[in-house]
Amino acid sequence: MQSSPNAKRKPRFLLTLSIFIFQLTLALAQTNPSTEAWTKTEKKIKPAAKSASKKSTKALLIDPSAQNPTNDSTFVYKIVEQMPSYPEGQAALLRHLEQNTQYPEIALKKKVQGIVVVQVTVERDGALSNVHVVKGIGAGCDEEALRVVGLMPKWKPGMQNGQAVPVQFNLPIRFKLDK
Repeated sequence: MQSSPNAKRKPRFLLTLSIFIFQLTLALAQTNPSTEAWTKTEKKIKPAAKSASKKSTKALLIDPSAQNPTNDSTFVYKIVEQMPSYPEGQAALLRHLEQNTQYPEIALKKKVQGIVVVQVTVERDGALSNVHVVKGIGAGCDEEALRVVGLMPKWKPGMQNGQAVPVQFNLPIRFKLDK
């Protein structure tokens, strides 16, 4: 049975597609601190006497703009209205990972495979910061994942309420040996 040149690329495409799905799942599973802030803006009050007016109830509400995290320069989001994106889109991100990731020799010898999860923060200007491994597999794969992420250009920043904001998320990078 002869294999075509595209036969080798197909498993990599499936690999990169699974990276995207895994990343999306992780992003959606993370909690959103900004939502928590908004849910705490209304004070819990005991039912007042029937003569209480609506005006007095409104006076007990806290001004939501006072707790708006977009005004805080140190606040880092996990989920925003528009998540950060790689400059030319998801396909370009997958291409970057495929073209630049080199399987470490020691991992090849030890037949190490798995997913390295790299946590990054995309800053307001799109620069990547706070890049570190949150789940590694060793054998040089963790270092290789950090190297490949370090080669990435600036991303399109995440947006919340029309403003660019820093967003933290996990980027899974799969290392899988061909059979």
